[in-house]
Amino acid sequence: MTADTAQIHLPAVKAGGRRISITRKAKRAAEIEEIEDVNEVAHDYPRPNPEAENHHKEENGYKNRKERRGSSQKTLYEPLPEPPAYSHANKKTMQIKQPAGPIMIKPGLEATARSLKRIQNQSTPIVHIAGTNGKGSTSAFVDALLASYGYRVGRFNSPHLIEERDSVSVGGAPCDASVWNSTQRDLLAHDTNFSTLTNFEKTTVTAFSILSSKDIDIAVVEVGMGGLLDATNAFERQGRDSIAVITPIALDHQSWLGDSIEEITKHKMGIVTTLTKAVVVAPQIHSVVVKIIETRCSELGVPIYITESNSLDASTPLKLTGSHQLDNASTALSVLRALKAHCTGFVNVDLSNDERVKHTLSQVTLRGRSDRQVIDGAIVDGAHNPAAIMRLRETLPLTPHTFILAFSQGKEVDEMLTLLARPHDSIIFVPFSTPEGMPWVKSMDTAELEERARKLLCEVDISTAENVQDALRQCQLNEANDVVIAGSLYLVADVYRMCS
Repeated sequence: MTADTAQIHLPAVKAGGRRISITRKAKRAAEIEEIEDVNEVAHDYPRPNPEAENHHKEENGYKNRKERRGSSQKTLYEPLPEPPAYSHANKKTMQIKQPAGPIMIKPGLEATARSLKRIQNQSTPIVHIAGTNGKGSTSAFVDALLASYGYRVGRFNSPHLIEERDSVSVGGAPCDASVWNSTQRDLLAHDTNFSTLTNFEKTTVTAFSILSSKDIDIAVVEVGMGGLLDATNAFERQGRDSIAVITPIALDHQSWLGDSIEEITKHKMGIVTTLTKAVVVAPQIHSVVVKIIETRCSELGVPIYITESNSLDASTPLKLTGSHQLDNASTALSVLRALKAHCTGFVNVDLSNDERVKHTLSQVTLRGRSDRQVIDGAIVDGAHNPAAIMRLRETLPLTPHTFILAFSQGKEVDEMLTLLARPHDSIIFVPFSTPEGMPWVKSMDTAELEERARKLLCEVDISTAENVQDALRQCQLNEANDVVIAGSLYLVADVYRMCS
C-alpha cells in the first residue's frame, strides 16, 4: 500500500463543503447516529451578517443557501460574519461555564487580537489544530512531513513542559531563551495592551510574534483549550491561507467547555470560518462529532476531509506507539493533501513515495508521548483524560505494571483508574508541581486519591510518595518492572525537569 493509496478513503471535495465519498458513502450514512435536534447544541452561536455572508458566497460562485433549501430549513449553525475572524467569537455571544473559584482564565479573543494585529507579517499560512487528544502528536507529524519536502516550519504547542519558550520551535529546534525574553521585553515596551493579557494570551502573542519574525513557510498552531474562544483563534484570516484540523474529541475540561460531546464539539469547531480553506477531521470516537462537523462545514461552504481509521498501513514503524498514533499520522497526511489542494505554495508535496513517507513518520518523536528514552525502564506519557488513558492502556502488555500517577483537580479520576489498572498492578500517587504562571492548576491530594483507589480497585497495590523522584526510588528498591508515569502533562514536566 502506498502513501497515496493509504489515503484512498479520504473523500473528494467540492465547493460548498459537500463531500463525495470514494468508497463508503452508504456505509458512512449507516454509521452516523441520528440526532433528534442537532440545532439544540448550537443555539447560542452568533447571529449572521447576511449581507457580508451572501456577498462572500456570490463571489465564490455559491447561491444563497436559504433560496436553495427554503427559508423554513433549519441549520446547525448560523453563518459567521467576517472579517475579521475574531469578531464573531466573544463572551457575549457564547458563554463558557465558569469553574468555581478565582477566574485565572479569560475566554475571549478581543484582547489577544489587539496585540496580534500589531504583527507586521499577517500572511504566513497556518495549520490550526483543535481537539481533545492527539493535537501535539498530529502537529509533530505535520511538521516532520512538511520539513521532508523542504518547507521551513514554525510550531506552537501548549502547554509548555519546562519553560514557556519550549512551546515554540522553528525548523525543529526549540526557541532560544534569549529570543523569547527579548521578544517579551519588546512587546512590553511597545504594546500597551500586552501587559493586560492573561499568561496564556501573552504566551500566544509572544509565540506568534516570534514565528512571524522567522523565515518560515508555514506555522502549525495547537489550540490551548476549546477553540472558539481560545487565544490562538484570534489570528487574522484575511489574506492568509489556513487549514483547520479537528483531532479526536472526548470529554475533558467540562467545567469550561460543557458536559456533552456536542457542546465540546461546538467549541472546537469555533476555529472554522468561511475564510478557512479546508477542514481535516481525524478518526473520531463519537460519530455525532462527524455529523456536527459535516453540517457546520456545509453551512460555511468549507471543504472537509474525513480521515478514516486504519487508513495507514499498520506495519508503518512509528516511535510514537499505539493504533491512535497511526490515526494521528494518517490525519497529518490528510493535512498535507488539503494544503496542496487548497493553499498556494505547496506544490512540492508528493505523497506517492511510500517509503519516503514511512521513513519520515517513523522518525517522529514528541516529549511526553510514549517516551521511553527519558528514564531507563519507564514510559512517560501525558495521558490525562479517560480517552487518552484508554489508548495508553492499549499500548501496554498484560504483564503487571507500576503506575506513578498524578491528576489535576476536577479530572474523571475514577474512570481513568478503572480503565488503567489491572489485578497485580501497583499504583504510586504523587503530586505535581504547580506550573509557573498557572496558579489555578492544582494537583489532587494523594491521600484522597489513595482512598478512592482502594474503594475502586481489587488486587492492586496502592501507595503514595512525596514526589515523582521518591516514587522512582520506591520502584528501584522494589525492583519494579514496566514503570509508567502518566495522568498529567504537569507530572511529565516534573520528570523532564528532574532529568535535566
